[in-house]
Amino acid sequence: MMECGTCRRLDYDSIVDHTYNFTIMATDNGYPVSHSGSAMVRVSVTNVNDEDPVFMQAVEHILVSEDAMPNTVIHVVQAYDPDGDDVTFSFTGKMAQACICISTSK
Repeated sequence: MMECGTCRRLDYDSIVDHTYNFTIMATDNGYPVSHSGSAMVRVSVTNVNDEDPVFMQAVEHILVSEDAMPNTVIHVVQAYDPDGDDVTFSFTGKMAQACICISTSK
């Protein structure tokens, strides 16, 4: 019997097809001739939410006229999750919550 284990972190996001493929060989101690066999092993890695969302721009600079009407689109912010999860947006800070609203679309 042989046990297989991981010797480093398996990263779903960086492997082609999200799988590791390898061959295991077994050789007997037969005398005068030893024999061997092999098995193909395919390890499928499942995704874990381990990546932070990434903004397309780290800093957003927006200029808006003070006479902009309510519901005027002033900027589009884009972010994605490297894990492929949906991204939701929210504000921090009372000033932004008082005068800026979020509208999302897909």
